[in-house]
Amino acid sequence: MDKLRIVNTFALVRILAIVSLCMEMAKLGLSYDLEEPRHNYSACYSSSQHSVLSASCPHNSYILPYYVGTGVKTNNCSDILRSGQVISAAEEDRCCKTPNATGDCVHRYTNEINPYLIENMCVGRNQCYKTLVPHESIANMNCSRSFNVTNRDSSYTMISYYCIEGQRIKTPFSPPVNNTKTIYLMLSYRPELYRRGIVSIKSRCEILGSQIQVWLIDLRLNNGSKQSIVFSNENVNVSIDSRYNSPFSPRPLTEVGVSNALNVTFDTTNNTLEFLWLGFNNTNKSASGDVTLRCIDLRQRTDIQVDVPPLSSDQKLTGLQIGAAAGGAGCVVVVALVISMVYKRWRRSKIAATKEGVLIGRPPQATRHLQ
Repeated sequence: MDKLRIVNTFALVRILAIVSLCMEMAKLGLSYDLEEPRHNYSACYSSSQHSVLSASCPHNSYILPYYVGTGVKTNNCSDILRSGQVISAAEEDRCCKTPNATGDCVHRYTNEINPYLIENMCVGRNQCYKTLVPHESIANMNCSRSFNVTNRDSSYTMISYYCIEGQRIKTPFSPPVNNTKTIYLMLSYRPELYRRGIVSIKSRCEILGSQIQVWLIDLRLNNGSKQSIVFSNENVNVSIDSRYNSPFSPRPLTEVGVSNALNVTFDTTNNTLEFLWLGFNNTNKSASGDVTLRCIDLRQRTDIQVDVPPLSSDQKLTGLQIGAAAGGAGCVVVVALVISMVYKRWRRSKIAATKEGVLIGRPPQATRHLQ
């Protein structure tokens, strides 16, 4: 009974910690209520174990990162984790697995070189890929001066994320789709390649429904970006640029408003440092609820290559050699066919002439009469 009480108490503590963290994120203006549930995963920063963020989603669902933060507790967790000794499961739970936004010092993690390093390692994947747990100096975490901590660095990293079903994530290359839930549109060939940036496309997508609201799920455009992304309906025509950037911070595109029919026109070029993920939500809950998405390729010809590496010099040379050999073989076959046809025609002519000569040179046969 005592063991059961301990287990129940521990589970309650973890639930309260997650609730507390969600409340704190809401205070920071981090809220996105179109998807449920929100998942949380945290892991220790340790020198003695394989510390990775192993956040994952069910089969055929993809990670939408929402918040990545480093945290530290008011105890000696960092010292324990950095000591090089293998920590116990109890210490791991105490130091890493129960983040508490009101009791811990939690700070949104941004890498100096790649500000969204962790998000990019996880977005569009079914599971975060070999994502090592980073750490951050307490001096950079803006912890309150009253925060009693002797640690030099953060002791854990946590990621909050959603799992989006693959059938609701579309690209301009996807066939038409309709769904009662939010439909997502990303400028990529497929979800797994989203982290490689915006792709080259000239397309117009039509969204139909009842009071459709546009969400910027993730928008990262460079200053002075040449990408053309235009939203239009019967009332507005809005072109977005870097001023609308919303990196992994979903928000409604209020400038477009709500409508029953909306067009989004893309004229973009490949860029590995720019990203766009949109959401279309039916705000009229009393209606039938379906959202329909259909995209049309505006180019005269479609020439789409997905994740195809360029040919090397050796491959090009081999291709030319094969092409030359194939061309030579083709010429030989054609010549052989022509010769065969000419010979057959000559032979038929000769036979016909021979027969005609025989008939002309033969004397007429006498008619025999019966006596």
